[in-house]
Amino acid sequence: MPVPMVVLFKFLYLLAIVVWVGMLLFFSFIAAPAIFRTLPRDTAGDVVGVIFPKYWLIGYLCAIVSVISLVVIFLAEGGVSYMHFILLFLMAGLVFYTGLFPAKRAGDIKERLKDTDNELLRAELEREFKKAHGESSVMNMVLIGLGIVVILLTSMRL
Repeated sequence: MPVPMVVLFKFLYLLAIVVWVGMLLFFSFIAAPAIFRTLPRDTAGDVVGVIFPKYWLIGYLCAIVSVISLVVIFLAEGGVSYMHFILLFLMAGLVFYTGLFPAKRAGDIKERLKDTDNELLRAELEREFKKAHGESSVMNMVLIGLGIVVILLTSMRL
């Protein structure tokens, strides 16, 4: 493969990883806490609910670009450890799983909560939301940890 193409894939890989992990860190530790500290709880939840589909979409795109780019780099140059691949594939799988299942479930439950006046149903939905949101939050923290390790492994190759 021509050197300029390898450089392009290295650039795309770095860009995808930095955008992905940066977004995870920024949203989790700066944006979401500021939104919930500043706005009433229900309004903050609505704002975050509008952001989440874009948040997950960016994660999906970064996962796809980073995986494809790392595979191309490996095929062109070698020198990528199996651990690097394993962690990146784990991140990619986790972002798709989290965005498509617990995070989506939490959003769906949140919508159902808006449409019910039944206190018994409301209490059950709030328990379900708390569980789905908790699972999504834990997965998000795992993604951040994996992302930091992937960046470390990447920096060892530079």
